[in-house]
Amino acid sequence: MEIAVMDALGEAFGLGEAFLHSSGRGGGLIHNTASDAILAIVAATRTSAQLKVLSNPTCEHSNGATSRFVVYTSSQTNVSSEKACRVAGVRLRKIACSRDGTGNFPVNVALMEKAIAEDRKRGLVPILCIANYGTTNTCAIDPLEELGRLCQEENIVLHVDAAYSGVALLLESFKEDAAVIRANVDSINISGHKWLGTGLSAGFLWVRDRCHLAARFEDPNLPRDHPKKRDTEPSSNPSSRSPPAYRKFKALRIWAVLQYWGTEQLRRNIAHDIECAARFRTNLEKDEELKGIVVFPVASPFGLVCFTAVPHWHNSAILREAERSGFMICPSMLADGTPLIRVAFGSPMTRFAHVDELCLCIRNALLRQPK
Repeated sequence: MEIAVMDALGEAFGLGEAFLHSSGRGGGLIHNTASDAILAIVAATRTSAQLKVLSNPTCEHSNGATSRFVVYTSSQTNVSSEKACRVAGVRLRKIACSRDGTGNFPVNVALMEKAIAEDRKRGLVPILCIANYGTTNTCAIDPLEELGRLCQEENIVLHVDAAYSGVALLLESFKEDAAVIRANVDSINISGHKWLGTGLSAGFLWVRDRCHLAARFEDPNLPRDHPKKRDTEPSSNPSSRSPPAYRKFKALRIWAVLQYWGTEQLRRNIAHDIECAARFRTNLEKDEELKGIVVFPVASPFGLVCFTAVPHWHNSAILREAERSGFMICPSMLADGTPLIRVAFGSPMTRFAHVDELCLCIRNALLRQPK
């Protein structure tokens, strides 16, 4: 059932035949969280790279090969990537970001290319790039086409962390993004609990080649000629593609969500959240009394809005008023030295009236402050 559910989701997200079990090569699994999915990719990539080193008779330092493996990611990436690299015992190099036309923070591909060249000169071995389709802080989208070309040239695996924003691929307006992912990436993770309404333990992971995972997680005690242990034919057994030997039955709960809402209603839910985000920003921007007081340093096409008050210490007044009124707003964070408040819309129960009420709450909090 898990295979059927993951194929149905992959098709709905527009990932393409290559990422489905029906392709005979790719496929998806349900992990507990995005952190587990990323760890599986990092560990599998490390093992694949190690096997390549060990098969090279000219390599004199094969025993210490893993200490030279390097993973690259954005300075804005989620901490789950950093944890995965620590657990897998590989180096992580964070690449600085450059602000784009929307004010957001995608990774600088030129700096990553330079870092890869520097590391190769130092005798290190680049093995993986973890890109972002919607960073945690501001929902920045890394340039996946450019990263795809770079990783192909450098023979590096390209994984995309789309934990929150990946659900937006359900919408027709994001089909071009889905096409870029289909054409360039080797694996992608999306979290169902963040925007699909599935609850926790819904870390979806799709790979283009199941053998990439089996190299790390297949049962080492199986004889080489065992039908479940083949180097060229990918196994459909979930236990050979993930760390646990036994797995919980998670697919039924995901299937129930899909049956309850239906794909079309899920699309409407996501589109409504994006409309709520746009309405929230528009309301505050059009308020004449808030001109120059509320600013939006970054923009995002998803359900997240990042803003700040001027002066910045008025942010604390907004957070206090929101808490007193019963609204939940994420605490502020720093983006390029600017403290931002993050408001994310992701509930099918949210209505425009709630958005307007939140805007009024913010307005009242700011206008009560001494000028």
